[in-house]
Amino acid sequence: MAIISTIRQRNAVFLLIAALALSSCAGAQRVDNANQFANEGVKFTRTLPAFYDEYFKLAINADSAALVTARELSGAAPERLQNELQKADDDLKRTGALVRGLTEHASLLGSYFAEIQRLTGEDVGQGVGSATAALVGEIGRVRSDFGGGSPLGVPVEKVAQPVGNFVVVALKNKALKRELEDHGETIDRELAVQEAILNKLGRSMVSDSEAWTSGALINPVYEQYRDKSQPLGTGWYRKRERYLTTSSAIGSAQQAEQAMKALRVAWQELAGGGPEGSTVTRLMGHVDATIAMINALKAN
Repeated sequence: MAIISTIRQRNAVFLLIAALALSSCAGAQRVDNANQFANEGVKFTRTLPAFYDEYFKLAINADSAALVTARELSGAAPERLQNELQKADDDLKRTGALVRGLTEHASLLGSYFAEIQRLTGEDVGQGVGSATAALVGEIGRVRSDFGGGSPLGVPVEKVAQPVGNFVVVALKNKALKRELEDHGETIDRELAVQEAILNKLGRSMVSDSEAWTSGALINPVYEQYRDKSQPLGTGWYRKRERYLTTSSAIGSAQQAEQAMKALRVAWQELAGGGPEGSTVTRLMGHVDATIAMINALKAN
């Protein structure tokens, strides 16, 4: 009996050691996931300004194509045409102001995630709490500046209101736990604002691209091809290549929204002791796809 008891004790000790080892590995994996998530948060939010630039360029090109078409079909006097151009310019200036606000908002989120990166790393620096508090205040101020009047039909101030469903569990990283308790829900709502606007911008980019390629590229290509009185120069080939390749790049415009959605999920999971490895993997895929789309648009 003594031998059996000894064996059972040894087995119990072995199982306890194995459980502790597994727990340690799981804890280390969660830390790795959190740090990798923070890296992707920095990478994505610092990529967004380039996305907004491409959106604004497409909006300008689409509007110009519409103006040219209206000018050719219209019998309006020069003064009326000038007034229509001025009105279109004023509308685009307001869009430009929105883009500048969104760019600053995204850049500040990037700086915030850089601080989260420090909190999830091995070496937690001093003064992280005061740095994040200042950043959160600036993020809210910038969002208030561009969020009035439901830009693009998005009720920004409503989306940014706390809803009380952001729960922080007992985390071993006390500094991170305090940060999430202080600012976690606020940042979640700021990410929700970006997600809602990216949804609208992605859809607008598709329609703007179609309008611009039709007016500035497709229609001239077909007109020149039908007109046999003039030879087709290299410009004809380039225009045709451009509208065929541009459309494929724009087909991924919703990737930015999907990346922001994955970023929010990972942020919420971080408060719950995560994020999961699969969540981080999805986030990385969407971020890389967004960057690839932006590079394809720049190439066009």
